[in-house]
Amino acid sequence: MESEDFLVSELQKGSINAFEKIYNLHSLRIERFARHYLPEKAEVDDVVQNVFITLWEKRETLRTQCRLINFLLVLTRNHCISKLREHKVRLGYSNMKSKEYKLALLNIYSLKQLHEDSLLNFDMDRIIERAIDDLPSKCREVFLKSKVEGFKHKEIAEELKISEKTVEKRITLSLQALRLALKQTLGF
Repeated sequence: MESEDFLVSELQKGSINAFEKIYNLHSLRIERFARHYLPEKAEVDDVVQNVFITLWEKRETLRTQCRLINFLLVLTRNHCISKLREHKVRLGYSNMKSKEYKLALLNIYSLKQLHEDSLLNFDMDRIIERAIDDLPSKCREVFLKSKVEGFKHKEIAEELKISEKTVEKRITLSLQALRLALKQTLGF
């Protein structure tokens, strides 16, 4: 398997093969990151696609001093913020008190707190995995079913024999705990 430096070097030269290898190596991590903040699968898919389009467009100016995944996470953060702003606008002023609108605002704020320098210097997956491991077991179970396995709130509620409100509350608590862990680890 080629080193990351070699793949970046080949990508800078326009190698489609290197691009495909980078996509195969990192697309799942990018998708997982975006899924933490975006409410719809289609939006997550758009972000993943846009991240890799941007990578291709900026391939000649890539810095080799930072890890590629961290650069991709910065792109993901920026694309997620754009999607959340679009989502917020779609919800409109009349829905400002809705839970969905407030969640969009919270996610925009959380993503803005992830400074580019911090993202370039930390292994986000390890931080997130550690934070998920530290969640209370019931919150972790619901969070993983929702965000990793892709179950709907109703499906989780039925499987675990709890109310949908309980599912929503556990996911909200999990997201708050993850954001706090990120803030503490990244020093904000």
